[in-house]
Amino acid sequence: MGSRRDIARERIFAAATELIRERGLDAITADDVARSAGCSRATLYRYVGGKPAIVGGVLVRVAQAMADSIAEATAGYDGVDRVVEMILAASEVGRSLPVLIELLRHGRNEQVRAQLGSAATRSAALSTAGLEPGDDQAADVIIRIVWSLIDNPVGDDATERQLVEWLVRPAFARWAGVSHIDSAAIQPVTTEPVDPPVAQ
Repeated sequence: MGSRRDIARERIFAAATELIRERGLDAITADDVARSAGCSRATLYRYVGGKPAIVGGVLVRVAQAMADSIAEATAGYDGVDRVVEMILAASEVGRSLPVLIELLRHGRNEQVRAQLGSAATRSAALSTAGLEPGDDQAADVIIRIVWSLIDNPVGDDATERQLVEWLVRPAFARWAGVSHIDSAAIQPVTTEPVDPPVAQ
């Protein structure tokens, strides 16, 4: 059942998620969330905090909702393969969540940036990619690629996979303990049809 405080917090975050999805981040206030959750402003501030804390809590819950799908997609993979599959899965699941799309549109928003750069977000990115904890640079690369693919999809699945492979394999060779990556074996990304070779 959870404590009364936990139940109230989840009701507030659920109301905030729906309002952000319906109206957009800029159009809502903490008072709007309190009204929608059926509580007073004082209760909202006591249990959750102001709008920055609300945005952070919504993002954390979105990430938790994505976790199972990402874990399933990366099962059985390791090394660079797991990083690739994690990025592709996170991007696909993220695009299915309208509230996440709306929040990522506000990447310059201080609350959104703070949550995306938080220790919890970095730790989750590294863990699901099968990388060692504490590597902020690797976490930043993963988060920014996923963010970019959710906000600006490449096109079809094959083209997206090709792009991620091209970006990730050379960059993550050292993180995965791979001594050499044959970059020539990675097909370049192209949106133009390539004519077949003429038989001699």
